[in-house]
Amino acid sequence: HNKDTNICLIAHNSIIIFFTSQLQSTRSTFDISSLCCTTTTLDKMSSLKQVAALLSAILFLRVAPSSATTQFVSVSGTKILDESGQELLINGINLGNWLVWEGYSMMGDLKYRTHSEFLSSLSHALGGDSRAAEFEHQWRLNYVDERAIADLSNLGFNSVRVPFNFKLFYRDGHIVDGGFEYFDRVIGYCRSHSMYVLLDMHGAPGFQNPGDHSDNVDSNADQPRDTVKFWDGNNIKLAASIWKHIASYYRNEPVVWGYDLINEPVPQSGREYELLPSYVEMGNAIREVDP
Repeated sequence: HNKDTNICLIAHNSIIIFFTSQLQSTRSTFDISSLCCTTTTLDKMSSLKQVAALLSAILFLRVAPSSATTQFVSVSGTKILDESGQELLINGINLGNWLVWEGYSMMGDLKYRTHSEFLSSLSHALGGDSRAAEFEHQWRLNYVDERAIADLSNLGFNSVRVPFNFKLFYRDGHIVDGGFEYFDRVIGYCRSHSMYVLLDMHGAPGFQNPGDHSDNVDSNADQPRDTVKFWDGNNIKLAASIWKHIASYYRNEPVVWGYDLINEPVPQSGREYELLPSYVEMGNAIREVDP
């Protein structure tokens, strides 16, 4: 492998397939069945049809150049290697409902509810936006604590996936550091318990799917695809800038083993061809600061 090696991920919540491609004049080929591994999730799925409909995402694995001092997860052929060069099998779990509220996790039903809608209801119930924001902040400080990470480690998990909304890093037209407070806490817990972290942009600018978990306030229970606007305007550029900001911050952090660029993308019908270029743009932004 070298620093130009990318790792792609096709995924839904319970199945992950890794495959590599050397970005050189020739491309390597191999049997991807040797790269299949499973991950457990806190989310639930109601049918295989849902899996097939949502089976798509990209993960950007942080690959460091080979050297005696490299202390990052890397790849060699079809294998993922840990910091000591030993094969690493990811047994991960999703920290759902922590930084991104999801209706079925909060209420136990399948009604369409976005994080923003929950926050608005809290503002009404608690008597103001500032009180709702404080409730949200305290939730995020306490919903996932070190004991939870220790319990997951004791159950045999070695990685957690952290869904987040882009708004944690974007406010009033500017890139901000707000999300690092929560990321740093869980990364510290995971370091203490020999676990890795995968960061996942679950809600992207303009909404990358019509689901409530992407905080798509323009959508509804029918989940119309015309509400998906991630591939319009400057949304991809903004997402790339946020990933660049995150990658710059964590470029020397070995606990963070990868970036799930956007969760479950569902482009508007007929515009599926725009998906791959958007991944390339975000990946290139990351490589500018974390080669």
